[in-house]
Amino acid sequence: MAAVLACGPGAVASHRTAGVLHGFLPSWPDEPEVTVAQPRRSRPGIRVHTSRRLAGAQTTRRGSIPVTTPARTLVDLAEILPPRQLERALAEAEVLRVVHRSTLAVELERTPGRRGAKALMELLAVEPARTKSGLEEAFLALIRGSDLPQPETNQRIAGFEVDFIWRQQRLVVELDGYQFHGTRAKFESDRRRDAALQIAGHRVIRITWQRMQERAALLKDLRALLV
Repeated sequence: MAAVLACGPGAVASHRTAGVLHGFLPSWPDEPEVTVAQPRRSRPGIRVHTSRRLAGAQTTRRGSIPVTTPARTLVDLAEILPPRQLERALAEAEVLRVVHRSTLAVELERTPGRRGAKALMELLAVEPARTKSGLEEAFLALIRGSDLPQPETNQRIAGFEVDFIWRQQRLVVELDGYQFHGTRAKFESDRRRDAALQIAGHRVIRITWQRMQERAALLKDLRALLV
């Protein structure tokens, strides 16, 4: 709020700051980001963006803070985030139900010529992959860098949310990080979960950080399971 007020009337939180306020980016930027309608003097400690096409329909409030709408925020982020970070932001926004693909399409039409439009349109044509941990992100990168078919991420199967699934092959992959799976109770609940998934007709394999270091062997095993 201090950053918005410092930038004068009509200023709104935007870009990474707006992404955090809306809940689909995980961490605050080093400096708060604000968008203004007219060029203004820079402010120490604030990253100021200028947009001559910032309509009232493109702004809202989170609490009492003026902020760009989720759709406008994603269009802004498409210009500055790496492709995978943008994909994660879109996936999280859809899970949170703060944005719909139809509103994103309208937003892109409202602000033609944006540099990130192509990247965002490509993501709208597929199902963005949502990951919830560094281990999941590393596994997804491994699969995308291979010749294996792409799995779905964090889907509900047989009453459980699984990390990765290849539906046609009925193969479930669960990623085991010690931080979340290192207690006796979690160990036991994981085994009950695996049994329920297997009874429902799915094969379940578990992969740890250590197993992820054996990239070639792991890909060989997955390839055998997916044929």
